[in-house]
Amino acid sequence: MKSALLPQTTTAPPRVRRSSATSLVLGLSIAMISLVASAWAFERQVLDPNRSDRIAALALDAPEVRQRLEDETATGLVHLAQPDQLTDTDALAAAVTAMLDSPELSARLNQRFESAHQLGLSGEQPESFLDDRELRTEARTIMNDNMPGVALKRPTERRFDMQLPIEGYTILSHLQGPIGWLTSVGLAIAVIGLFGSLGLSGDRAETCRGAASWALGSAAAWLLVASLFEMGAKAAMPVPFRAVGHTLTLGLNATAGPATAIAATGLALLAFGALWPAFNRRRGAAYLARPASVGH
Repeated sequence: MKSALLPQTTTAPPRVRRSSATSLVLGLSIAMISLVASAWAFERQVLDPNRSDRIAALALDAPEVRQRLEDETATGLVHLAQPDQLTDTDALAAAVTAMLDSPELSARLNQRFESAHQLGLSGEQPESFLDDRELRTEARTIMNDNMPGVALKRPTERRFDMQLPIEGYTILSHLQGPIGWLTSVGLAIAVIGLFGSLGLSGDRAETCRGAASWALGSAAAWLLVASLFEMGAKAAMPVPFRAVGHTLTLGLNATAGPATAIAATGLALLAFGALWPAFNRRRGAAYLARPASVGH
């Protein structure tokens, strides 16, 4: 009678415990594969020195970078004119566009932005100040073409200079080590966990459902991180770091492909987990429907 009043403790059946452990190991392995795939995509997009020309072109086309270059170009052109000469803002805007699109300045900017990426990968900070004697001649020509009535300073008084938003690229050198580790050691860990989970497999349906939640959660996390970083970089990135902010955004956006693949894997696991019990019941019914063999 006394023993009947004692609290009863229940433990999960071994099969349930094994399925939970399998789901955990398989889910962590899928999450690690998602991390490895994203790191690989980021590395190929941003940390490849052979892509410096492409990264420079994309950064120069970014609206936030272009806006900064327009501001700097306008300041440089204003400094070439005599005080209180520039009153036509439309003419100044046209001169800024012509200057930025000129072959001379375009070539200098591409060279500087490519160099910023290359130096950043090696841990060196590029020179962000552009002071070019040849550009001064081009700037004066554009000023005369667009604002012929504006008196300019003597060529020896003022050069055309700009402050380029290319600081912060050294962060790329700090990312190379961890990302390289992820794409090698992390992949090995993920593969070992993946195959190890197969040996622990108990309830396959429950295992697949648990792994599916990990896969979908990992994919959603990567997409969310990329979106939040892009919004934050555009809204709050300091002006000198706008180019590297755009470059990092490119790298994070490149993880959308692996994240989508992981999400598709999660949906497939979810479907498998839902269909597996029905398949088992049908297979069991077919087995029971077979005629029993009669021994002689």
